[in-house]
Amino acid sequence: MIKWKSIAGAGTLAALLSSTAAVADVSPREVWDNWLNRMTDFGYEVSATETDEGDTLAIRDIVMTVEMPEEDSTIRAALGSLLLKDQGDGTVSIDLPATMPIDIMTEVEGEKTDMQVTLSYTGPSVVASGSPEALNYVYSFANVTAELTRLLIDGAPSEDVDLTMSLDELKGTSEIEEGEMTKMVQKMTASALTYELSAQEPESGSFKMEADVQGINFEGSGTVPAMESTDDPAALLNDGFAFEGTFTQGPATMRIEGADNEGPFSADLASATSNLGVEFGINGFDYSGQARDVTAMVLGGGVPLPINAEMSEVSYRIKMPLLKGEGQQDVAMELTLGGLTVSEMLWGMIDPSGVLPRDPATLSFDLAGKVTLFADLVDEATAEMDAPGELNSLNLKSMLLEIAGARLSGDGAFTFDNTDMSSFDGIPRPEGALNLKLKGANALIDNLVTMGLLPDDQAMAGRMMMGMFSVPVGEDDLESVIEINAEGHVLANGQRIQ
Repeated sequence: MIKWKSIAGAGTLAALLSSTAAVADVSPREVWDNWLNRMTDFGYEVSATETDEGDTLAIRDIVMTVEMPEEDSTIRAALGSLLLKDQGDGTVSIDLPATMPIDIMTEVEGEKTDMQVTLSYTGPSVVASGSPEALNYVYSFANVTAELTRLLIDGAPSEDVDLTMSLDELKGTSEIEEGEMTKMVQKMTASALTYELSAQEPESGSFKMEADVQGINFEGSGTVPAMESTDDPAALLNDGFAFEGTFTQGPATMRIEGADNEGPFSADLASATSNLGVEFGINGFDYSGQARDVTAMVLGGGVPLPINAEMSEVSYRIKMPLLKGEGQQDVAMELTLGGLTVSEMLWGMIDPSGVLPRDPATLSFDLAGKVTLFADLVDEATAEMDAPGELNSLNLKSMLLEIAGARLSGDGAFTFDNTDMSSFDGIPRPEGALNLKLKGANALIDNLVTMGLLPDDQAMAGRMMMGMFSVPVGEDDLESVIEINAEGHVLANGQRIQ
């Protein structure tokens, strides 16, 4: 189950430790009290010692703890000391310790895990301004590094896992406005992100991953209602819990290598640019992303030859409601795998004579629809239901498949009668039409026959099927309209086939 309290609290902690000036004055005590009250409201237990040292408020021995009983886990962050200094111009500088250890303890099926992740900083600068009701932070770090510094399994040290993540030239702003609803606005940039993860398992093998990402940008905003209880996420969403953000990056590379029972393996991945977007709130969940000029090379792991592939575009989107409503709600799904090409070595295994066209392949579709939810999807009990909702309509806005010289495209729309589950054997009866266009199918069949991959009798059967369900409209061009009417009859180009 989503830990709303810890998510919101972690965001607030990040804002304080990392987070443009407003026309107002704020004191060190007001900055600390504002932060302390908010973290307490989010369910964190905070202990610290406070000392006034002239224009500086020293907060030492800071320890934050949050319990998550459902996961049998505890997060404890020992922040060390913070020095909040009045700069005499209505702003407060925040001096951070060089390192901050964060302990995470979990217990799953009787196995206890105790890990520590240590944050370290170089060149930190954090300044708070504004007012207690509307605090603003501006921050910059030459480098921020997170490293796994301890891992205990049932009390025994484990040397099998190493993890290091590093951000260079991290800069940004954070604005936090208090009221009936806490409002947050974040902006962040980093020149580079690198991380390394390695693991060893005597019985299954080894694994290592290294990545480098350039030109990172993030912008996001959110609202958090007063959270007296987080046991009802649906109530939190209805009260206004929401988040939206966009993430973009420049060139990125990743290398994965290791060994398993089938021998050594490796994979090299790269992209020129990519982006992610997410919206989360009472109107549902909307997640999308895109990457350009993606390349991949895979070797080993049971694959006899290197596999090299390139794609000009990879994009996707999923939109869905989270809460039950009185009427129908929007859903959507999109996918594009565009401009796929593979190496000539791989083509040579499939088609050594070069019969098939080497044109780039593309698969894409764009679906939208309406659903009715009978239960909140954020409720754990919903997972036990056979059907938490029903499908009301689907609209295939576009569909495209291009491969080996053939091209299939289409669109269509259907509504669904959920009172009729017998016409199509347990599926709500659809009504609507699907429009299809097929180009180059006969040429592809001829090529497959020439290559010996398709026997003549099967080729003939395929041509007969296309003739039954389609209409020729040009040289090797076919069109087809598949309809399902109100009586549940299936028709192809006006001819009933079921």
